[in-house]
Amino acid sequence: MVSAYTGLPGEFSDFKRGLEETLIRTLPTKRWFGKKSSKIISVSLRDECTLNAEDGLYIFTFVDAETDEHTIESYFIPLVVVDGFEYSSSSPQSILIKLGQSVAVDLGEVPYRSTNLLELVANASVLETEQGRIRFHNLGMKPHALTIPEANVTSSGVEQSNVSVFFDKKYFMKQYRHIAYGINPDLEVSEFLSHRAHFKNTPEPLGYAVYESRLGEALLLTVFEYVENSGDGWTHFTRILNRKEEQGRISLLEDCSELGSLTAKMHIALSSSLGDSRFEPEPVSNRDVQDWRNTYNNTLRAALQTCEKALHSDSLHKPMLKKFLEAAPALKELASEGNLSLLLSLNKIRVHGDYHLAQVLKTNSGYIIVDFEGEPLKSLEERGRKGFALKDVAGMLRSMSYAANYSMGGVDDNWARSWLEQARERFINSYWNNVKTLKIVPDDKHELVSLLRLFEAEKALYEVRYELENRPDWVHIPLMALLKT
Repeated sequence: MVSAYTGLPGEFSDFKRGLEETLIRTLPTKRWFGKKSSKIISVSLRDECTLNAEDGLYIFTFVDAETDEHTIESYFIPLVVVDGFEYSSSSPQSILIKLGQSVAVDLGEVPYRSTNLLELVANASVLETEQGRIRFHNLGMKPHALTIPEANVTSSGVEQSNVSVFFDKKYFMKQYRHIAYGINPDLEVSEFLSHRAHFKNTPEPLGYAVYESRLGEALLLTVFEYVENSGDGWTHFTRILNRKEEQGRISLLEDCSELGSLTAKMHIALSSSLGDSRFEPEPVSNRDVQDWRNTYNNTLRAALQTCEKALHSDSLHKPMLKKFLEAAPALKELASEGNLSLLLSLNKIRVHGDYHLAQVLKTNSGYIIVDFEGEPLKSLEERGRKGFALKDVAGMLRSMSYAANYSMGGVDDNWARSWLEQARERFINSYWNNVKTLKIVPDDKHELVSLLRLFEAEKALYEVRYELENRPDWVHIPLMALLKT
């Protein structure tokens, strides 16, 4: 189905002004807003299209937000027009534009209305916008399976870097609000693992939609199969650690072994190119090592700058922030040429890129891996590069450290330290035993542990900046790790 551009109805003459005024106030409150440390100066509606469906009018908008750092962030804001008497929200964070007796509201506020997006994917529809088009692709969805009761459509219920909608335990839709032009690895890697490598431990992508304009192509949403689960690994680990029960702690150590094996299987699958050059393993070059050093140094510099800025407002962590700034020379020395020489013996592959406990889901048969987007602060081009498998290993180890620190209330420090040491050992041993014959790790296990120190430091530096911009109360966790490095 192709829908021609029709523009907004005449009675919506104030829509543009209302949208822009609303977003100036509400965008900074959203987890998916990318510039938490800056202030929005203006918001402008750049492109839009409407869809007249049986249950109402949908307005798909594309907006640009200009910040006081002289940057422009672009966002996809899908809206649906509903009766103002039937819908009300007391939250000042709600994206809601009054239109006479009706209101245009963010689809995330009324998850059931996203069922129409499922139908557009199933029918491989095209919606023409004023400046381009939205093109929907079906990778395996069956249109006849889209009859879903309203009560069985839910959102994630928490603010995330994307908007998540679940459809009757059949489908899971991820809406990418921040517009990034290029190939999004969340779809690219998921599709390769599911359809080419036949990796069973990640949800299969069933369809997606892209925005096409003169600036390029940007992924707007992906529909995945729903896999029954009891929640993510972070929730599972912290819940059990908080119980302070010995048997629960022991069971988590078994989970650490399982996660080490699963991580290895993911990397083995990502190493099997199957004739696809995008996933062909490549020998690490001197240029790759230099690029990693540059990335490390840039990450260190960004963390230091963010800390210096935070010193003016964060009195709680000021002593630790000062110690971190004083430790800068030692942290820079970690990326010296001598410490990085081992990397030249490895192959680089496509990796998860943002691997931690919240990116695995607990199922009856083990764990599955989700969210292959990569680190949200990096560009799509950076996230799509081949890299070191140890980046993922370090990410999961850092996440286990977060879980232990987060759950330490009332727990003896010696116990937390002991459990974390055992958890790390279980994960590393399990991973090593599955991949030790591959060139994604050094030949010697001691060399593996040595390299992990570098990759964990890089991850912790990234965490410092992320926490200060998103969850400043958590910044002590990566700071503690870096001060012990």
